[in-house]
Amino acid sequence: MMRREIRWLCKVAAAGMFTLTVACNDDEQHDDPPLPQEDGEAEETGVEPDRSYPLTGENIEEKGQTPYRPLAVVISNARDARPLSGLGEADIVYEVLTEGAVTRFVALYHSEQPERIGPVRSAREYFIDIAQGYDAMFIAHGWSPGSERRLQAGEIDHLNGMEEDEPIFIRDAERSAPHNSYISFTDVIEGLKSMGFPIEREIDPLFIEETPLEGEMAADVTITYRDVSTAGYNYDEVDGHYLRTSDGTPMHDAETGEALTADNVLIAEAAHEVVDDEGRRSIELDAGGRALLLQDGEMRELQWENDGGRILPTDGEEIAPLKEGATWINIVPSLDQVTIDS
Repeated sequence: MMRREIRWLCKVAAAGMFTLTVACNDDEQHDDPPLPQEDGEAEETGVEPDRSYPLTGENIEEKGQTPYRPLAVVISNARDARPLSGLGEADIVYEVLTEGAVTRFVALYHSEQPERIGPVRSAREYFIDIAQGYDAMFIAHGWSPGSERRLQAGEIDHLNGMEEDEPIFIRDAERSAPHNSYISFTDVIEGLKSMGFPIEREIDPLFIEETPLEGEMAADVTITYRDVSTAGYNYDEVDGHYLRTSDGTPMHDAETGEALTADNVLIAEAAHEVVDDEGRRSIELDAGGRALLLQDGEMRELQWENDGGRILPTDGEEIAPLKEGATWINIVPSLDQVTIDS
């Protein structure tokens, strides 16, 4: 069982305690079934239920509870696709290479439900692996041959723009294909529901703890995929977030105009191998390896491990805690591609 499941089950076991009432009289005892709870009636256990979103640790009261499983959406990072829509509302964002030096995002949505997300792009097999680690419903427009086989085999609950069209996948006439396919959280949920997929299920929380990271100063971090393709994180001391850049340009959400930010940045080194003439890759996401964790303007050298399908930081003995907020995870062929300025 995963470490976080052990911690979480302890909470659940405590929250699930109940008092058994036995009705008695002078002559006999009756094990009558308990009366049904009235609407809104809560069992008094003395244990406060956890009131935070499982993937960010943020207080549920600020936004309201959501019953849905996460959505994992493949989003373009091509220059022609920017600015992107809805990426700033993702709880977790993975950035992974596809072909050449081009990266795509796998954005996981749970606490927020954006009305416009995209441009949505095609699936790769390792994108499916990432989504499965969060019991997420997988959304893409297009596929590689390997990912098509897995999706058609029903390995994951999904919607794909190659099978579905409007009103789920909307083409924006002002954008050029293939960077013009957009979705909304609400429409996708309705589409998944109509397909008979289970859309509501509790998910395991991340290990989130407000423990200051002790490490080296890391104010500006650059990942170089190629000279013309970079990802950057610049620490903002005023707001306490890392500001995201692509190819040296600050990223903003197309819908809100707000800067894209991260509270945790995990950079994980994983073996990449080109597997066909198109430049498609196989990425080793099971073996673990070296990693860098950035929080609050500081960096710590750690390891990463695949914990139930999730790429998480570890000190070699236990999972390193994340801080409350959004997490961005970059999967790179080598940490030598990372430059850190204090």
